[in-house]
Amino acid sequence: MKRSINALLFILITFLANNSQAQFLENLKTGFRIGPNVSSFAGEDRASWGLGEDPKLVPGFSAGVYAQHELNNGLIVESGLYLTRKGAKYEGMGYDISESATVDRTDRKILTGIDMPFMARYYVNEQISVFAGPQISFLVSAKNKIEEGGSKRKEDVNDSYKSVGLNFTLGAGYDFENSIHAQVNFTPGISNITKSEYEGISTFDVKDCIFWISIGCPFPLGGE
Repeated sequence: MKRSINALLFILITFLANNSQAQFLENLKTGFRIGPNVSSFAGEDRASWGLGEDPKLVPGFSAGVYAQHELNNGLIVESGLYLTRKGAKYEGMGYDISESATVDRTDRKILTGIDMPFMARYYVNEQISVFAGPQISFLVSAKNKIEEGGSKRKEDVNDSYKSVGLNFTLGAGYDFENSIHAQVNFTPGISNITKSEYEGISTFDVKDCIFWISIGCPFPLGGE
């Protein structure tokens, strides 16, 4: 399985190679990262979507694999594939028909997707690095978890979201002496993630924003 992952990551960044294949492989590093995140929604109409309240943060996670290639000038280019769970929470008032009364209501919008960043990384010293670059996100599933009064229900809402989104990710990393590294990412959204339209005009401008803390470790290309 590791060989299959390495092959996929190699394909993602072959367009960056400007040397022989042997030298390219020598400068190629692969590994994995995993860690918790917190996310929410932003945008001009964020308060009009849901219950009329600004969205709150929800916990999630991101985990996946990455590949790095060092260029001749010491700059490192990096890509990867990460499974990410993100979303937002809205709190407000709903209406219980059976009770004919208003009740507390919470909507949790949970999105699961595959994130593919394309970053440039620069080492300030031997241990500290900074990075930035665009990120493409592919939607896998979207659910709305609703708590209203004493009842709970779940809705599949894939049709409410676009299948592809664009973000920008930036952050900093720290390499420990035992090859383990830690980093923090802030990834604000660039594109509207919703499909909501009226007569061809988007009625919502909702973007996802994620803050991710991760820990990772390299594994050798072609290792057993």
